[in-house]
Amino acid sequence: MCRINPVSDFQIHFCRWFYPTKNIGLELTRQNKVELNALIYLYTMGKFPQPAKDFIPQQYPFQFIDDIIDCDEEKTICTFRIPENHVMCDEDGLSEQALLEVMAQTAAAGAGYRAQFLGKGIQKGFIGAIKHIQIHQRPPARTLIRAEVRPLHQIGQSSIVQAKTFLGDLEIAYCELTIFIDI
Repeated sequence: MCRINPVSDFQIHFCRWFYPTKNIGLELTRQNKVELNALIYLYTMGKFPQPAKDFIPQQYPFQFIDDIIDCDEEKTICTFRIPENHVMCDEDGLSEQALLEVMAQTAAAGAGYRAQFLGKGIQKGFIGAIKHIQIHQRPPARTLIRAEVRPLHQIGQSSIVQAKTFLGDLEIAYCELTIFIDI
């Protein structure tokens, strides 16, 4: 009897689909986890949207992305539907700080999605610097925003990324983030 202990809800659903006769419960060896994550990554590659909560450490109410709608080595794109009573939203819309967090979490979701393949799980990251911040508009509650992150430079465990947030086709925020991954 194969017993596995998936790390995320997504892995549980995948295991139940991929191993319908197996018992999901006890610990996997590290090698089996790597193999399972590789299978999941290969099976889901290009199958979007993916729930962002499976790839980032943040939780509600400080999770600012809902879904990964595209992810590869050149970009990560995530969406967030702003709840009406969100803690970071007032009558003027989602706060500037929350818009920056949307972009940072999009970068983290892309790193987490790719890390599944390597069996690393969710790694903590830290924002080291934010440059060239431009906030053109605060999106109102009950709207869907889209964040796009593209890598500019990789130096060791740090990455510099370009991040943009859109409301429809209108760019509403931009910045460059320097992110350090804690290994």
